Amino acid sequence: MVTELILETCIALRDGREENACTAFSGIIAEAADNEALQAISCCLLVALRHRQRQLFAAWMQESRPRLEQLLVNPQLEHQGGSVLLRLTFAVCDRRLSEVRPMLALLVRRWLRTHADDTALLQEFMAEWLNLAARMARRRWREETAFLLREVGRWLLKQDDLQLYFWSLQQLHFVVYARWDGFDKACRMYRELTLLYRLLLRRVPKAQPAQQTALLQLLVRHLRDVTANVSRSAMLDDADIFRQWYSFWWQLTAEDKNAREELLRLLQLVITYWQQTMPKTSRKQIKLLKDLLQPNLIAGQYALLLQKII
Repeated sequence: MVTELILETCIALRDGREENACTAFSGIIAEAADNEALQAISCCLLVALRHRQRQLFAAWMQESRPRLEQLLVNPQLEHQGGSVLLRLTFAVCDRRLSEVRPMLALLVRRWLRTHADDTALLQEFMAEWLNLAARMARRRWREETAFLLREVGRWLLKQDDLQLYFWSLQQLHFVVYARWDGFDKACRMYRELTLLYRLLLRRVPKAQPAQQTALLQLLVRHLRDVTANVSRSAMLDDADIFRQWYSFWWQLTAEDKNAREELLRLLQLVITYWQQTMPKTSRKQIKLLKDLLQPNLIAGQYALLLQKII
């Protein structure tokens, strides 16, 4: 029965019989068993896009949303649900359907919350999600890239797992993009990373005492390593990349003095960590960065924690 409805939907779309297609699609939503419904609904949605029916796709997404929400919390469909969401996300980004992104984001968040305890499943999903973000970035599609990165950041900041933070930062394609198009363009395309760094830095003093040092070390080591990798690929000094960080963050926070101060503190933490942990590399270059270390914003708890990790 479901197969017949799928065929009727697809054939009606091909022949331009939109009313018949809508009737068959409604039948799928109402009648398909749980083990068939996800694939059937996603198949029809994607066929609608292949026929360039953008408005119909959006309407069908809205119509099928209650059923999709029900299916995505079914523990027996966890892998199938993730695969369907990834296919729909690619289609929405590939066709640049901005009107559908908010609805899709809600479905993704629901699935992520449902399977929050399955770390392996979520890492597999997020790895594919970040690959998709990299593809959109390579096309230089800012809105789609921003949408994907925001959802990663939203999910990540709801976690309290340092290993997951480390894994997620390692999975980013920022360095690869910087090798292709240059560091400044990478910063602009992956702009949402700046907010993620700021929020992680804010989390340091609020974390459990046992985690504070580890979280700060994870953040400054990540930024130090990104700087080193980009500088090598671009055949520049690390100091040049640090200054590019500063220039980009200065422009980004032109109207927000608090954010500017926060990012300068982060940069000073990274430069100090770099100087102390890579003395041979930094010995001559640190002289070029003295202006970035003034005024000194590393004080209080950040200063104490930095001393512990150096």
